[in-house]
Amino acid sequence: MKQLFVIRHAKSSWDNPRLPDFDRPLNNRGLRDAPAMARIVEKNHKPPEILIMSTANRALQTAQFFSSAWSLREDECSEDPQLYHASVSTILSVVRRIDESVKSAAIVGHNPGLTDFVSELAGGEAPYDLPTCAICLLTSEAEYWSAFDCSAVHLTAYFYPKKDMDHYQF
Repeated sequence: MKQLFVIRHAKSSWDNPRLPDFDRPLNNRGLRDAPAMARIVEKNHKPPEILIMSTANRALQTAQFFSSAWSLREDECSEDPQLYHASVSTILSVVRRIDESVKSAAIVGHNPGLTDFVSELAGGEAPYDLPTCAICLLTSEAEYWSAFDCSAVHLTAYFYPKKDMDHYQF
């Protein structure tokens, strides 16, 4: 069995309209939500063994909070430029390249790709849209990441800041 945490980056800043999309940082809400959501996962689920993130600034910042809260070492975190505004097929190819010894992984990326990815794999269980800093835990009956697909994937958990932050004590 394989578990995949799908994490949309936290809320980003639009304060500087001249800043390229790729370089936008997190805003104050994003800086608040990302560590809180990481702690929610840590308190309710066994954190993943590895974290793969988009190379966009807001995804890197989000991932930093998660890797810190989950005590992941530097060698357990990797950047993948393909996750920046990735399609479902691109995200799936990243997931299918995860080392087979890993049982649980996390990816940090962007919409609309992540919402489409979760919808494709989890079908009717999937949320309509992943808000910023939303986390979906997908569980697959597949023995290998290379076989990870929609035939045996279930949405095991779904967290997002506006729904979950008031319900958890830190």
